[in-house]
Amino acid sequence: MYKSSVVDFFGSQRNASIALGVSDQAVSQWPELIPKGAALELEKITNGALKCDLGLYSEGSRRGKRRSAEA
Repeated sequence: MYKSSVVDFFGSQRNASIALGVSDQAVSQWPELIPKGAALELEKITNGALKCDLGLYSEGSRRGKRRSAEA
């Protein structure tokens, strides 16, 4: 799930943070591909209006994060 989709849905980062029960700073620090846990929670609290595409979080789409950590 992309941060821009979340902000568009809620109207602002602040509204998204309130919906999730996290700080504004937490949402502000998300990369464009938001954390999987947040995406799953958002799908639940929006009754599926926002969808968590688990394919975005597959090993191949992580852009080498794990490989960098192993190097």
